Amino acid sequence: MKRLVTLLLLLCSSGCGATFRGHPTVVFIGDSVTSGWDASWAGQQATFAQNNWLDVGVVGQTSSAIAARFDADVVGLQPKAVHILAGTNDVYPGWQLSDTANNLQAMVKSAKAHNIAVVIGTIPPWGPGALPAEADPSPQRFQRINQLNQWIAQFAAAQGIQMVDYHALLVGPNGENYIPALTVDGVHPSAAGYAVMTPHTEQALQAAMATPSQSPALPGAR
Repeated sequence: MKRLVTLLLLLCSSGCGATFRGHPTVVFIGDSVTSGWDASWAGQQATFAQNNWLDVGVVGQTSSAIAARFDADVVGLQPKAVHILAGTNDVYPGWQLSDTANNLQAMVKSAKAHNIAVVIGTIPPWGPGALPAEADPSPQRFQRINQLNQWIAQFAAAQGIQMVDYHALLVGPNGENYIPALTVDGVHPSAAGYAVMTPHTEQALQAAMATPSQSPALPGAR
């Protein structure tokens, strides 16, 4: 686990924190998968700057920690839209879907209450590599990822919000691991991975901001 923390800090140390003009148009909230997105090595800094996007991803955070700072880091900045990508740090042994579901529901509810459009993403694949093998070698990891991502897809459809299936964009033929070129370590996208993700993200954000806000009832986790 020490190796995981060290690598995450290294990933975030290179260029995190793109500047934005006034209120950001979009706030990206999440864990290290998000925090690396606007880093210099990821190659997306110009896209963040041109679109007035702000990255507030924090290394190592669970969906509970992300939800706890949502109002301060998103609502308080009054963006037009929020991009939520959370759960990679949740789905370890002992995880309960209802815990992550409740956190995602709370964030979406808060965004909608403040007329902030929402884009939500599925969590990415896991492996191959020494880092994911050390962090969680359990074979059930892939079942937990699939369970959460299936719930996210159903939730997004029920809520009428935009979803980007990052898992499908990044996963290899076995349906579990990353395509090797699209990850730096089996946990986080590489520059090539972010290059695959970003156009789909832009498209979803544009669609979300062009759609009138709707607030259907939140479904419970199964």
